[in-house]
Amino acid sequence: LLELSADVLEDRGAAARILANVEFVALRSRTARTTGDRVLPRFGFTREPAWRGEDYVLYARRPRQTP
Repeated sequence: LLELSADVLEDRGAAARILANVEFVALRSRTARTTGDRVLPRFGFTREPAWRGEDYVLYARRPRQTP
């Protein structure tokens, strides 16, 4: 479990390295609204609709498309 700040998520290179082998990301609701919803889709993540947390938003990596 890693704590990711909005600054790390905004740094595309750092975020790419950190998220390379990650399947799930949980962010505090405010960080999700201000940064996560904009940045995480670039790395293949979407909000997990089944998650019902109050303080956190869960993102899951989208399945990779096969040609």
